[in-house]
Amino acid sequence: MPRRHHYRRLKQAPEEINITTFLNLMVVLIPFLLITAVFSRLAVVQMNLPVEEAAAGVEQEKVQNIDVVMRQNSIELLLDQKRLASWQSTDDVAKKQLSEKLRELKQGLPDKTDAFLLVEQDIPYKAIIAMMDVMRAQVIKDEGSGKHRLEYLFPDISLGDAP
Repeated sequence: MPRRHHYRRLKQAPEEINITTFLNLMVVLIPFLLITAVFSRLAVVQMNLPVEEAAAGVEQEKVQNIDVVMRQNSIELLLDQKRLASWQSTDDVAKKQLSEKLRELKQGLPDKTDAFLLVEQDIPYKAIIAMMDVMRAQVIKDEGSGKHRLEYLFPDISLGDAP
């Protein structure tokens, strides 16, 4: 008995795949996913890590470090580890006074762009970002024109732990 059934050709044409239901699903699913997608805008805050001058190979005569120490209930402004000013609150009035002091410092150090923000533990993220904004720039109202302009103070901020 010869084995013929192994070599038989199919006499029927293969059935076509019906993708109509799949296409119907895609027509409904794609607009649904596009409508419900969350479009978010990410804001990035540029921060720098403190660099030791000796490690970086930078030779400078006198580097003046500006430190703002932020604690739960107070703010301190230090220049080369010497206290210039301190406030016993972290409210908007203290931040405005800090901004004015930083502006005075900037007038004495016009080429300096870096400062350190030293933060105590358990300070909310929102408060840290607000303090960085105070240190970066100040909105000034021009007396003559009455328009507002942005004056940059210390835009290169390094973040660290408070002593």
